[in-house]
Amino acid sequence: MKEILLTIDFKQHHINEYTTFCRQLLATNQSELQNVHKIEREYRDRVPIWWYTYPCFLYSMLNGSLRIMVVDLIIRMGFFIQDLRNNIAKFHGQQFIGSSSSSSFTVYRGQGLSKADFDQLVKAKGALLSFNNFVSTSENLQVSLRFILDPSISSIPYADVHDASHFKGEKEILLSMYSIFRIGSMKQIDGNNRLWQVDLTLTGDTDAELHVVTGHMREVIYSGAEEWDRLGTLLFQLGEFDKAQETGQGEYKDAIAYFQQSIEIQQKILQPTDVDFATTYSNIGP
Repeated sequence: MKEILLTIDFKQHHINEYTTFCRQLLATNQSELQNVHKIEREYRDRVPIWWYTYPCFLYSMLNGSLRIMVVDLIIRMGFFIQDLRNNIAKFHGQQFIGSSSSSSFTVYRGQGLSKADFDQLVKAKGALLSFNNFVSTSENLQVSLRFILDPSISSIPYADVHDASHFKGEKEILLSMYSIFRIGSMKQIDGNNRLWQVDLTLTGDTDAELHVVTGHMREVIYSGAEEWDRLGTLLFQLGEFDKAQETGQGEYKDAIAYFQQSIEIQQKILQPTDVDFATTYSNIGP
């Protein structure tokens, strides 16, 4: 879906439709309604990374919808997903393009997992792990996930965003959505069986297994179609048959049946504690 969203020519009316949706969804939240108005007035005045780090509903709505695949909302936020990814890619090009693999570096992220999820992660050691959402990392090693980033792998954009962030002075590396890692070693931290360090190494199109899988997906979904037709094909593959038909007919507004889902969306993705988790590609073994 990421590759398809990046090719669509989003217009101002897509932004307007999204803010109209947010105004309905957040009708009883006065502070967030002010943020909706702020987005309407100032969206083009700020870089997307700034909006991503700005303390409002946008962050949790975006990552929540990506994490649990709220397809309607992902399409609705497609313009922002595209803008944010391109903003990260621009910074990545300025900061890392031309770097060699010998200049690999490590960043960290804390992550709470249920025992079942952690057991699944242990069993998947050596396999590929994809984060559906955008992931914020830091240079603070007092966390559980250790990401090893190779600047020579430019197909997966990430960037140091402290200059563009709403929060100045924070050393943060932001990874684009669908960043894919190879699961490496795991070890307890200070002998505490509830704290573990898990090493994840960034991979890219040069990875043979990943190349086979993504190549097959592109062949099935793309097949020379236009952007919205590709999206319709993908929705069909995901089992979203009604949305696929509506999108294929160009009925974009009908494809976003957001009012009926507003309560469900609020419960699922607008929680104050937003714990991100990655999806294991269980069919891609070590």
